[in-house]
Amino acid sequence: MSLQEALVVVHIVAAAAWIGGGILFAALAARAWASNDEFKVLELSEMGDHVGRRVFGPAAAVLLISGVWAVIDGPWSFSDTWVSIGFAALIIGLGIAAFWHRTEGARIRAAVAEGGVEGAARRVGRLGGLIGGAEILVLVVAVWAMVAKPGL
Repeated sequence: MSLQEALVVVHIVAAAAWIGGGILFAALAARAWASNDEFKVLELSEMGDHVGRRVFGPAAAVLLISGVWAVIDGPWSFSDTWVSIGFAALIIGLGIAAFWHRTEGARIRAAVAEGGVEGAARRVGRLGGLIGGAEILVLVVAVWAMVAKPGL
């Protein structure tokens, strides 16, 4: 296996961890909120904090490093449309992580403490679902760009 092939494999695995984990958490969150079980909602919010630091953050770093290295080492250019789409998706995803997910667990736990699961769902649930869905959509567009390579 060449260095280029190894970089692409690492890049794909990191992307799969990020998008697959996001889809999994969306499904788990829907189930936790629907259960109306305070323990499940609180536990999932704590797991989200844990997994964000130990899986999503490192996956994003590996994704960035392997992607940049693959472009430098490969036949592509940073000005290629599909590479620009990938960078835009990464920036949007990291922005959502920094400004929403990083503090979402604490918001959920505080909202549950104040108004139970129903009160928390009214304050956090719908917006969280929209933001999480938007993030997954952005990542799906990035995967499409990496496969279709528009502009080449």
